[in-house]
Amino acid sequence: MKKLAIFILLAATVACKKEYKSVYNFDVKTNKAKVKFVHALVNAYPLPDTAAQAGLQLYLNGKKLTGATDMTYGGGVFPSLEYTLVPAGNNTLKAVIPAVSNRPEIPVLDAPFTLADQKTYTAFITDSLPNSSVLLIEENFSPVADSGKYFVRLVNLMSNVPGIDLYGTSDLATIVSNIPYKGVSDFKQVLVGSGARSFAVRITGFTTIQATVSITPVVGRMYTVFAYGVMGKGGTRAPKATFYTSRFQTYEF
Repeated sequence: MKKLAIFILLAATVACKKEYKSVYNFDVKTNKAKVKFVHALVNAYPLPDTAAQAGLQLYLNGKKLTGATDMTYGGGVFPSLEYTLVPAGNNTLKAVIPAVSNRPEIPVLDAPFTLADQKTYTAFITDSLPNSSVLLIEENFSPVADSGKYFVRLVNLMSNVPGIDLYGTSDLATIVSNIPYKGVSDFKQVLVGSGARSFAVRITGFTTIQATVSITPVVGRMYTVFAYGVMGKGGTRAPKATFYTSRFQTYEF
């Protein structure tokens, strides 16, 4: 009788069995690359009589990447946190100032964009119109920070200076020095310290501060500080600095 009861229970369980499908979609990563984009084009003006900088929309091989929200000048990083998965190989990257009711879209970049399979990149849209360009950096996120430290690096997108330094005003130390235009420093390890850490961008050989930025670092993370704008200019083209998180504690393609 006991065996019969067990058999009936098992039969009922099988009869009521449901098929569940995963809600997650794991993209195939073969023949793909990952990219983060940064808008640092210093004269992306939507109209000739305005000093306001326009946002950009990006297209890869004719397909829109950036969605409904424009990538803003300077602080506009797409995607904001991680990296977008795109085809590896030979591509074409197009950037436009989006159309509005009183004017059509304005093309600002149409350039080849070659990416290696299963590599990660950051692409800075830089220079100035009509000679815009892409600074493409292949990333290496394998280094591991020492105890109590994080990583920071400097990218120079200020076209009219010979070289710039990143000076840690909280740490009272020069973190990286003499980075030329379109130059990218290595990631440097710095003690996390306490609270926000302040940095100054200075022309190499001088102590005058061109721009400042503040980071509240987390142990093990990698941060990119980039300086942009034009030395000696005001308004939206004035020298500025900002940062984004390049890598959280770990990174896998």
